[in-house]
Amino acid sequence: QEIGRFLPLWRSSQPGRDPIWGGKGWDAMMVAAAAATKAQSLDGEKLRSALETLPPYQGTGGIYRFSPEVHQGITENPLFIGTIDEGVVRVLN
Repeated sequence: QEIGRFLPLWRSSQPGRDPIWGGKGWDAMMVAAAAATKAQSLDGEKLRSALETLPPYQGTGGIYRFSPEVHQGITENPLFIGTIDEGVVRVLN
């Protein structure tokens, strides 16, 4: 996963610092690179079209899904909260 690629690099260059915003920057650059590769161009219109058709991308903090209507990428809360009671998992709503 992407977090496994990012964290060792972050920790070696930023010991003791919270990686949350660095991870968001990493995700932004990786998504931009994927769109540029797909578009074979750095032209804004071509990049946007490529971004809107990228497959889901598992980033450091969630899964990014882009479309012509969705440009922010993460639209679902990536956190799961629940309990395990006597071996039974219960999702908290």
